[in-house]
Amino acid sequence: MVKCVTLCNNKGGVGKTSLACSLALHAANRGYKVLLCDLDVQGNATRGVNVDALKVEHTVMDMLLLRAEPRECVTKSPLNDNLFVLPNRITELRKVNELYAMTYGREARLASFLRGLEGIVDLVVCDTPPFLNVMTVNGLVASDYIVVPVVPEPFALMGLGHLCSFLDKVLHRNVDLVAVLMAGERFRLTREIKQELKSRFGDVVCDVVVPRSIKIPELSWAGLPPVAGPRGNKAVEGYYQLCEVILRELAKKPKRGDKLGKET
Repeated sequence: MVKCVTLCNNKGGVGKTSLACSLALHAANRGYKVLLCDLDVQGNATRGVNVDALKVEHTVMDMLLLRAEPRECVTKSPLNDNLFVLPNRITELRKVNELYAMTYGREARLASFLRGLEGIVDLVVCDTPPFLNVMTVNGLVASDYIVVPVVPEPFALMGLGHLCSFLDKVLHRNVDLVAVLMAGERFRLTREIKQELKSRFGDVVCDVVVPRSIKIPELSWAGLPPVAGPRGNKAVEGYYQLCEVILRELAKKPKRGDKLGKET
């Protein structure tokens, strides 16, 4: 089966979408067939790989509501022939409420769709909303590997604790990787919060810390993920290294039909 990575945090502004787009493009550049699934109606992940959601006929919401065949909803990113997108857009907000109204299998719609992708794509990357809703749960239920991006701020730690509690009590899952993004390299608070994360979550906290840089929003404005930027930039390099870590760890994770188990 296809391997699925879901990026999740019930706090916004933590770099989740930037990391999702970076991971999708980086894996595509490495030769994997990648599907970026935008589960947030803000549609930032769709725009983040230079896809105009207003120009596509169907979105991920049409697929989840069984109003269109999966192949009708997938579009290709112009950034790489290996990168495909299940797009989303703000006009689909009312359809989320329709999905809530369904009583049977609504949380597993995405997982069911992914079972039909074997042999078509190698990796699915899900970007989720900055809060827990039916779209977030779809991404988590479908996932083999859960990545939680955090910024080194006290409120971010609180949000992480709530998310981990939900994963444990409701889905019986654990976080696979905690990634620290947008860090002030010289700030004492960054070091202290990373130490606190290490003490609470141990080895799942990634050693790679991505620093803040104005280059990242500049790239986003141009419809490019951070890994499309110049490698000489510290933040760009940080995203590149973080994506390498995720692909390496994902390849070690047991999976039925382990297509990503090849050397990375």
